[in-house]
Amino acid sequence: MKKSFINLLPLLIASCLACEPKSQIRAPDRTTTSTQRSSSPKLDLSNWQTVRLEEKGINFKLPPEWHHDDSDLKSEKENFTVEAWEWNTPTQEMIRLFITTHHKGFVSLIGKAASSEERVEEKFQSVKKSTKDDSLIGEVKKLKVSGVEGVYRVMSPDFKQENGDTRCGILWTGYRVHPGEGQEIDISLSAYCKSEEILRAIFGTIEFE
Repeated sequence: MKKSFINLLPLLIASCLACEPKSQIRAPDRTTTSTQRSSSPKLDLSNWQTVRLEEKGINFKLPPEWHHDDSDLKSEKENFTVEAWEWNTPTQEMIRLFITTHHKGFVSLIGKAASSEERVEEKFQSVKKSTKDDSLIGEVKKLKVSGVEGVYRVMSPDFKQENGDTRCGILWTGYRVHPGEGQEIDISLSAYCKSEEILRAIFGTIEFE
């Protein structure tokens, strides 16, 4: 793995995400009442495939036409290891997972040892600050996914694709200890906005062990 991969990691995550502000994707509302749920029919996930990254303790579901891209990435350094996986479709829908395992524990942006809770807060404040100058970032909030706390945001660039379509995307960064090592998990999903409901449904199936 080339060293440039590490330096380009943030760009790789953001590059697959694009959407209009009018088409923001929102995370599943876990406070929604049963009456509200019934008024909005859910997708039928009965024929969806279950993806299991058993060594990483991560599971999620994908529609049957999605397939695993063979270009998995892994870069091992002295203090950390970066791994990446992707699943996509012929119509350019995709989900990407980046896991950075910190072998000596989490380190803050200023180089000090930090807990997972401190890294979440640091990430949240950093993203909020960047939204003032970055038109790519829309909604930002803290969000737990299957017990793992992280920072959720909507990517909302103010331009369209060359074919006139707009793309939608969500990005979530979480922090956990597994097993005994600090892990930063970046999960990004993107598609043309007509598939927004599918992206929201996929995001809602993510589970951590």
